Amino acid sequence: MSLSYTLFRDKLTLDHEDLSEWLQEVAENAPDKFDIANIHVRDDLDKLPDMVAEFIEMFSSIGFDGPVWVSEHGYTSDPNYQTDKNYKNGLISQAEYYASSINDILDNGVDKVFVTLRDNDELEAADVAEGLLAQVIDDQTTGEVTFIEKPSYIAVQELINADASATPTPTPTPSPAPGECDAKSITAASELSLARGESEEVTVTVKGDNDCFSEGVTVKAKIKKGKKFIKIPAKTAETDKNGEATFTITAGNKKGNAKVLFTSDGLKATLNVKVGKE
Repeated sequence: MSLSYTLFRDKLTLDHEDLSEWLQEVAENAPDKFDIANIHVRDDLDKLPDMVAEFIEMFSSIGFDGPVWVSEHGYTSDPNYQTDKNYKNGLISQAEYYASSINDILDNGVDKVFVTLRDNDELEAADVAEGLLAQVIDDQTTGEVTFIEKPSYIAVQELINADASATPTPTPTPSPAPGECDAKSITAASELSLARGESEEVTVTVKGDNDCFSEGVTVKAKIKKGKKFIKIPAKTAETDKNGEATFTITAGNKKGNAKVLFTSDGLKATLNVKVGKE
């Protein structure tokens, strides 16, 4: 069964230590019962990366390295409740905010973002106009309504279309012939230390039964935490005859900790990266 639980809503309103302790308690009492971490994110644009990073760090601290979804993300189009000083001009500001915020969230380790689709006048005043579609009452007596597209709807559709056009069509993978080495395990170094600006190659090894080397297997690398600290120029690589795939990891100019997840055919390996001084 696939389970998804909402662990937090909106801003981190509780004490960080209390939240960490509560998460630890959840992990101890329900180990391996969570497939997806589900969070709600609302705040000024420049605060989103740190907010998301803090959530992911909390999940990581209890051993959860699965996908993180933002199942609620919203910013109102009502200027009376627009809190970001750079986005306070009504409908256009909402569109501009979403055009930046969604990619900011995805670029910081989140796997999926769900944006509020429709306005809802049953919510609190500050949240009524978060939707991409505005609510227009057609008949006051029956309450019949029509939803019309806001500028933010178009902005989000443009993001979706741009992402779809940038995603290459995958090349079909031929079925392995009898006797080939099917992938059964994946390994990589567990720790890596880099100076700021330094690059280093990391080797991921894929093996099958009896420690045979799996050749021609695609390995993917994803930064699960700390995108502002490291970069991985090429995020996919194929294993060679020794079952090895090589990735280059480059440190940025800030000190901090990051986590990289390597995957292949359902197999996973994790690398913790520490970026320090030169």
